[in-house]
Amino acid sequence: TETTKATLNKGDALGTNLPAAPAAPEGKLFAGWQIGNTAEYATAETVINADTTYTAVFTDKVTVIFKNGETVVATRELAAGTAVGELPTVEAPAGQSLLGWVDADSADSTDYLTADTVITESKTYIPAFSNDVTVTFKNSEGTPVKTLVLPSGSKVGTLPLAEAPAGQSFAGWIAEDSAEGST
Repeated sequence: TETTKATLNKGDALGTNLPAAPAAPEGKLFAGWQIGNTAEYATAETVINADTTYTAVFTDKVTVIFKNGETVVATRELAAGTAVGELPTVEAPAGQSLLGWVDADSADSTDYLTADTVITESKTYIPAFSNDVTVTFKNSEGTPVKTLVLPSGSKVGTLPLAEAPAGQSFAGWIAEDSAEGST
């Protein structure tokens, strides 16, 4: 057991006296310096008002691997029970869009990983792609008003407006292969 001692004046912050993170045991990550028997952890801003003991606390480590095919895109080592954080980007194949990252053991899932997803065990995630579809909005003369390229199955969002011929008002869009309008 290694001990570090520092003498500070009452009311001083730990500042640079806060020791660096010690080497973690295998399978663990350093969580911080626990203040006495409390659930609080010391920071450089922690103010000292009495003799205090700080104990190094370690937590279980989990590994998150992001793979695209056989290529490892990113690897993260996290404390178990923390959010994964920023997700890596990956270029989608031509004619496809990235829908999100899914658990490699459940590749058909639509339960996409988010930056806020809490990770409790080591996992590998793979990208889920969707074929793109092109949606073109044409006016009554057949001239394109707007063209969108979207992942298959996604919502168009706000529909564009079209200028109606004189004496008429715009009522909505009709699919070329349908007699039903869409509003």
